Amino acid sequence: MSFSPSPPPSPNRDDEWIAVVLALGILGSLTAWVLVKSPPSRLWMGTGAGDAPAALSERREQSDSGESRNQPRVETRVEAEADQPFVSGLSRFQVLRRPTTAPDGAVIGSGAALGQRAFPALVPPTTGTVAGTAAVAPLMVPQPEIPVPAEAQTTGDGMGAVQPPLVFSDLPEDHWAKGYIDGLTARGILAGFPDGTYGPDQPLTRAQFAAQLAQAFDTLPSQRAPLSFQDLAADYWAETSINQTVAQGFMSGYPGGVFQPEETVPRVQVMAAIAAGLQMPVQSRPEIILQAHPDQEQVPAWARQQAASAIAANLVNPEPGRPLAPNRPATRAEVAAMLYQALVYLGEVPPLD
Repeated sequence: MSFSPSPPPSPNRDDEWIAVVLALGILGSLTAWVLVKSPPSRLWMGTGAGDAPAALSERREQSDSGESRNQPRVETRVEAEADQPFVSGLSRFQVLRRPTTAPDGAVIGSGAALGQRAFPALVPPTTGTVAGTAAVAPLMVPQPEIPVPAEAQTTGDGMGAVQPPLVFSDLPEDHWAKGYIDGLTARGILAGFPDGTYGPDQPLTRAQFAAQLAQAFDTLPSQRAPLSFQDLAADYWAETSINQTVAQGFMSGYPGGVFQPEETVPRVQVMAAIAAGLQMPVQSRPEIILQAHPDQEQVPAWARQQAASAIAANLVNPEPGRPLAPNRPATRAEVAAMLYQALVYLGEVPPLD
């Protein structure tokens, strides 16, 4: 039996094995380079921090601590201080504590409670700040409007709001001066006595009349400097009102530098005081106005001009032929009627029917 020799190996097959070995070597080098250069977070595809291996967690902590990076990492979770409300724009979750009332008393909308987590986008802004964030305006919640009960609302007569008039036990509905007194008490100009009476027929002292003038015409300017009276102590109850009415030109004193505050005020002084203080027009012929009253000669010479002006302005409107009674003490009802008519003259209250 004869054997034929085997053919010599082909040089091309050796080259193929060499190429395979080189390719595997190159792939291994590339894989090693990728493993060294890539961060662990790109290699691990887990769904949370608890899914990562311990080795990768150590490398992440080293990376966060600044050992592998040049710039420090900003902490993205901020804990709230006990007394400092804030809103952080750096954290996805944060612990919040907000006040319920602003320093100026405005109600602030309630926010997340201490220890409760909330998304920053859903948390109302507060006045506190965190380093690196800008201050924001507080959330102002308007106070609800509280309706005023109908019985507490003021009424109006077209000339300013007024309160219901005071009720007095000695002022019946058919009293001739009730409308005047009601109009003044409703505006806070007059008041009664502590026992619930008004005393419409009681005489008025000069001090009491000055107090009513000061209350009725408190907005009128002064016309002269206050005077000094020997019988008016600094602690007298009506001292301020007397000084005001004297400066406004309503009243003046007597010769000798006295005011006589406890003296009853006569009707002619009330007419003259209101006419002078309101600077009513001077009547060119006062005698024509005064002669319609049988007692016109009792009007003092110093007061005839002012008395005529007061009658012309309807401060007093006695029927022709009836007496003026200029020197009789003025009653509280009569003074109330003249004060109300003076306000009608100024256009501050409506006339009564």
